[in-house]
Amino acid sequence: MGNIVKYIFDTSYLSYISQMFNSIGRFNSIIVATEFENLTYLRFKESIMTYSWIKAHYILFCLNLIVFTSCAGNFSTVGKTAIPDEQIRIEETSTTKFWQTKDVKIEYQIKRAGNNFNLLGTVKISDRIQYSYPIAHSFDVYANLLNEAGVVTSRHNLRASIAAYSFTRNTIPFSVTLPLQPSVSSFVFSYNGTFGERGISLDRWADEITIYHEPFLK
Repeated sequence: MGNIVKYIFDTSYLSYISQMFNSIGRFNSIIVATEFENLTYLRFKESIMTYSWIKAHYILFCLNLIVFTSCAGNFSTVGKTAIPDEQIRIEETSTTKFWQTKDVKIEYQIKRAGNNFNLLGTVKISDRIQYSYPIAHSFDVYANLLNEAGVVTSRHNLRASIAAYSFTRNTIPFSVTLPLQPSVSSFVFSYNGTFGERGISLDRWADEITIYHEPFLK
């Protein structure tokens, strides 16, 4: 009889212990699941915040670009009349010529070739910009072709560009072949660019300066 009672007690005790561990296991599973859900939510929230940050900065960048190009007048120069003193006749040069502003100096040569002409040379960024703002965020130089009335018929990038967020080089070479239409007799240089003290950071834009030259009558 004592053995039977002992067996029933042991069986009941083991059953109780088993149920207790099962309960603990279910409780731990609930805790783990809850922590996983919280972690997933936090990561989702962090992703949403990161996306919002990127979207906000992208919109800000686009607005700055629109404002800059509007101020610089670089959406299109076709149809604008060039300032007479800025116009350069398309005549083959035997020596290197130069054109200069406070920002850049362009040394160039013109070579005629049938219905085209080759414009080649170098662009030098002023020491003022190189020393104070050595990182080029963007920079482009253009040749605006003119008819006899001095009106722009087409604009061409000289591809004297600097890779975005790279150090400004002392001289930038260029060489382009441009169409010489019967109505085209001269051209003018124009340019625009942005230079900074350093590259862009995650929290703000670096201190920078914007330069441009648009030699056209208002």
